Amino acid sequence: MAHLKRKPSIIQSGLAKGMPLASPKGQDTRPTTARVREAMMSILRPHFPKARVLDLFAGTGALGLEALSNGAQELMLVEKDGQCFKALKENIDHLSKRLPNLKRPQAYCMDGVRFLAKNQDQAFDIVFLDPPYAYWSTFSESFWLSVRGVLAKGAGVMLEAPSGQKILGFQEVGFQLVREKSYGKTSLWLLTL
Repeated sequence: MAHLKRKPSIIQSGLAKGMPLASPKGQDTRPTTARVREAMMSILRPHFPKARVLDLFAGTGALGLEALSNGAQELMLVEKDGQCFKALKENIDHLSKRLPNLKRPQAYCMDGVRFLAKNQDQAFDIVFLDPPYAYWSTFSESFWLSVRGVLAKGAGVMLEAPSGQKILGFQEVGFQLVREKSYGKTSLWLLTL
């Protein structure tokens, strides 16, 4: 059976529409599909103007950079894997050259849970949570309390998880599930406080 080459990922919409995104070579990453990313953007686009966005477990930064392309004011990206972080930085550089008037995103090479613990003084309007799928079963109430601690009033949290995944602990700390929709093997969840 011939090895199929994966089509490069691009920014789907907004000011940077069509911009190719770098990804780590030879690494088994799970990028968010174009269809799922566009669904996220259509749900969140009305909330982007002036929004501070956190892309936790950012991978190559596709979700956060898509949000910036669609009008988010400020973006922080957090990714602990060194190869993914290198691609993320390349994507930030490319976006900054393409759209020099946008505020340059901040990127941190560290564990997402550790980032939350160290940044409880932040106030993000939108948080993307797209960890490796195996992580969902490890997140408990304490994780959701940390997420809650970095949110502004009226903020939203967009989760990407495998369809059928049980996500525990968020309701116990005051989050409400506002929307859930499946796209094949992927589900999107929108939570608010």
